[in-house]
Amino acid sequence: MSDSPAKTHVLSLQTTLLGNKTYGELLRRAFADSPTLEFEAHWSDESREAHAHKPFERQLDRIFLKMIENPAIRTRNLDFFPLRYELGTSYWARRTLAPLLRTRRPDVLHVHTQAIALLSLDVMARIPTVVSADGTSVQMAAQQLAPPWRWTFGASHAFERAIFRRAAAVTTFSQWAADSVVADHGVEPSRVHAIPPGIDLSLFPAPDVRARPSEDAPKRILFMGGEFERKGGPRLVDAFLHRFGNDDRVELHIATKAARVPHHPRIFVHLGVEAYGDAWHALYRDASIFVLPTKRDQSPIAFLEAMAAGLPVITTPVGSAAEIVRDGETGFVIAGDDPAILAERIATVLDDPELRARFGAAGRARVEREYEEKKNAARFERVLRDAAASRGARRDG
Repeated sequence: MSDSPAKTHVLSLQTTLLGNKTYGELLRRAFADSPTLEFEAHWSDESREAHAHKPFERQLDRIFLKMIENPAIRTRNLDFFPLRYELGTSYWARRTLAPLLRTRRPDVLHVHTQAIALLSLDVMARIPTVVSADGTSVQMAAQQLAPPWRWTFGASHAFERAIFRRAAAVTTFSQWAADSVVADHGVEPSRVHAIPPGIDLSLFPAPDVRARPSEDAPKRILFMGGEFERKGGPRLVDAFLHRFGNDDRVELHIATKAARVPHHPRIFVHLGVEAYGDAWHALYRDASIFVLPTKRDQSPIAFLEAMAAGLPVITTPVGSAAEIVRDGETGFVIAGDDPAILAERIATVLDDPELRARFGAAGRARVEREYEEKKNAARFERVLRDAAASRGARRDG
């Protein structure tokens, strides 16, 4: 009979939205062979495939998940789309979670992100729950709306506050997000842990051992972001055309879901690139620099991927960007939206191979030191196990 302690059973519900899906994949790999955790992960919309065709569910999706395209409404959030979207995704998350809990008794529930927990507060009251977040609704409102219209996020703030306060622990991708959970929602600092998503460095050969294109080859600017507009893609295209439109030594490669860009012989749009696939690896391998002049963001994992690949990064001071990208050390963080200034910073890096190498090496070292998958997974595991132990403490009491 084995004397080894029983594993902590974690039931994890994860969203498939953009970079959050990448985070979910990272967690699944990190805990696949854990000797101490039974990490059972599910996507939050698993029930949708079986039920979305039904009349009631189709109507719910139209109500909750359909945007109103009128610009005057959208820019003021008068369609309340973020709240509607969160309610819709929470509905499918609850539909996925309910049958799982009928056959399982997890020690701890993990939910990523808080947006899919809106309709599961009663479950959180029964099972110790760790909620992970890349940002808060307060931060989202500040990024998206002028001050007179931020009141439209009021219901989102109230729901989110209830989720964070009921959680046994909250983990965030950044200190920027952790500070908002504490300051804006009144959660005790002892229950909030800034644990960035980790990066599997085995997927990225170190810059000093990998084959790089020669200096005679065209320099490649890489943009990788699912939402082309929000991530600043048009601004980057303007910068490219402004400075490099007639320079046959420079190419712009855009990996996204959809993008409208002018036809140009050296602008290449890559649609449907799957993370960790061959095309994805090739884009990072062949790039000279990574540029993401994002307009609204939380903590893009693409920054970490680019730094792990040994690429200088140029971005904007949005969300936690300045925590990840060190201005003047691993790349440049540029305020404002002037394409000419962005183009000038890109040219500074592309024209100086020594600067490119120094920024790239510093970025790789920073990922190895602060964002390596196993280190951050171990920190996250301790939070999960402590949350599970809190259930036993409550029973004993």
